[in-house]
This record gives sequence, structure tokens and C-alpha cells, in this order.
Amino acid sequence: MSTYLKLSVLVVTFSLLVMTGCGEEAVKPYYAPKDPPHVSDHSGHGHATIDEITKGETGKVDEVKASGDGIVFKSPENWVREENFSSMLDASYLVGDGGRVTVSSLRGDGGGELANLNRWRGQIGLTPVASMSEQKSQTITVDGQEAKVYYLGNEKSGQAILIASIANNAQGKTWYIKMTGKPEVISQNASGFTEFLKTIQF
Repeated sequence: MSTYLKLSVLVVTFSLLVMTGCGEEAVKPYYAPKDPPHVSDHSGHGHATIDEITKGETGKVDEVKASGDGIVFKSPENWVREENFSSMLDASYLVGDGGRVTVSSLRGDGGGELANLNRWRGQIGLTPVASMSEQKSQTITVDGQEAKVYYLGNEKSGQAILIASIANNAQGKTWYIKMTGKPEVISQNASGFTEFLKTIQF
């Protein structure tokens, strides 16, 4: 199955999860100081520039440099870039009604996959799991790197998380693209989240 198809399925999958209660964040200009990069078109037939894949839309390219290793991406039109955010983050956006999308990275595996999963679960009031097999996830490819995507939802707290964990062995770090908010906000913005993942280049 192609990555593009997987991403399309991902939108439907997580939207259904939110709507059924399963499981337990166009563009203001911000241009990187260099020409827009090439990004995979995910079709298996070469590459397209960011301008090409967003033809007919206003676009912006965001570039983050962290410890000498960077990430480049295009954020959707309706994401509002925050100028003041935690020093632990590389970028932060306001999305929908109270939603937020953050970009961050940690060295190596970020402390361990299971530990991170349980930390995220705890953030919305879910109990820890004993193993990764207890948490549904989907594996996709983002610019040649393996990414695992998780949806966590808690009806009692009215909170949800949609997060992609991308291990970049060449950089020796793991990137986290995390959307938080009400389950309905996650559902409404899931397609923008997957479009965002498709524009990422390291």
C-alpha cells in the first residue's frame, strides 16, 4: 500500500475512532531563509516541490533547526503559528476550537516508546499499558523515515491526542508531531494533520 493511501486511510481511521468513542490539533506567510525544499510526493514517481503540491493555495514553509539537525514542513492554512511557546518545543500552532499542534524532538528514542506512550496517556487521564501491543497504532513512512501514529481519546476527560513519532536515525533523534484537543477537534483536523506529515522533509 502506498504511503499516500496509508495517510488517507489514517484520516478515516482516526475520524471513526473519535466519532465512535474508541480508545479510551490555507496559510499566513513564514518563509525559511532558503529556497523551498523538495518533498516526496508519496506516489513513488519522483518528487514535487512544496509549491507544486500546494498549487493554487497560499503557502508557507516553516523550517526548524535544532542542535544542527533540522526539519522542514508546510503547515495548513488554518493553523496559527504561535510566536511564544515552551523552549522544549520546536514549533507550536493553534488549531480549531482550543486545539494545538506541536513539533518537538528528543535525542535517540526519546526515553523509550512505552514510557512515552504512557506519559501521553497520563496527560489525558488514561491508565498506563503494560506493553505496546495494548495500544493501537499505524506505521507509515515520512520522508523515508518510519513513523508510528497513535490516537488516544478519553471520553471522561473530553481530551484526545493524535501523535506521530518519527525516528530519524541519521539525525540520531526522534521527532514528535502532536495534536491535542477535544476529540471533535481532532476529528475535524485529522486531514490537516496527515497533509502536514506529507510535507515533512529532514
